[in-house]
Amino acid sequence: MMKKRTRFLASACATLGVMAAAATLALPAQAADKRLALSAFANVSKYSGSEATGSVFLSLGYLFTDSIEGEVRLSQTLGAGEFTLVGAGGKYYFGGVTQAKAWLPYAHASYNQTFGSGLDFNVLRGGVGVDLPLNEAASMSIEGAYVRQELKSGGSTTSSNGSELVVGLKFRF
Repeated sequence: MMKKRTRFLASACATLGVMAAAATLALPAQAADKRLALSAFANVSKYSGSEATGSVFLSLGYLFTDSIEGEVRLSQTLGAGEFTLVGAGGKYYFGGVTQAKAWLPYAHASYNQTFGSGLDFNVLRGGVGVDLPLNEAASMSIEGAYVRQELKSGGSTTSSNGSELVVGLKFRF
């Protein structure tokens, strides 16, 4: 178990490091023109009565207005009970994305469903976060979320509540 956590942390740190290096090389452009966003995150989830698990995910977002962004995401959980989640969600940026600020607070919510793992469950997430712009094309994101997982097995549903801490990088283009 410790070996899997170490591998997860090492790969997450390496991915974030490469993305941070790429962000410093990104060419400046008009923030208002950047409607698409590609994000890579590492997160740690802890549910009541279980060990903390880690996952990595990618999301593709589209900025519908200055404050509302929709996204689709793909998440791979690592460690015991590996599975893949596919989901959709949204973010509301307080004050708007195109304003020149040192940080952009937001509220977010998403629905995620297992895919191709033999497990049948869904995850509802909701919380708050902040984007810390590195330049006009890239930002670092930090999120905290309440998570509710519903596992379906043999005609019954088991629910568990938890929390997540998410750190990642976002590129707008």
